[in-house]
Amino acid sequence: MKFTNPKGTVFYKPKAREVIPRPTVYGITFDDGKVLLVYDKIHKVFSLPGGAVESSESLDEALNREFLEETGIGVARFIKKIGQLENNFYEDKLDIFYKASLHYFLVELDSFSGKIQSTEEIEYTKWVDIETLEDIDTSPRNVLMIRRATKEL
Repeated sequence: MKFTNPKGTVFYKPKAREVIPRPTVYGITFDDGKVLLVYDKIHKVFSLPGGAVESSESLDEALNREFLEETGIGVARFIKKIGQLENNFYEDKLDIFYKASLHYFLVELDSFSGKIQSTEEIEYTKWVDIETLEDIDTSPRNVLMIRRATKEL
């Protein structure tokens, strides 16, 4: 079975290894023709704010928590679920194989002013012009879902 890490490197799972289910959630938010992305310190790629859903959380609760952890801003309103994808994901730093269920939402953030904070997981955040997404080091899944979300504006 084929798995990829966040940089797109392909790994093959040995038959004896367990695959762990992992629901994840990601938020897409726009401001003046730009989308908010975060730069992951560990994987050295841009991503949408979001991450794993903890066992006691709903998707909404997890996304709000992840936004707060990664940007310091909470989600004010969930506008629409944009889509869901499945991904065989290998976390090479932890040597774990995941069967990830990725849920993408178009969201509106709480009001904020100034620069969005960086955190221990995230090196920095960036508002990226949606016309230049292909120039950013991010997953094709992110580009696909961002493009889908722009049709909802």
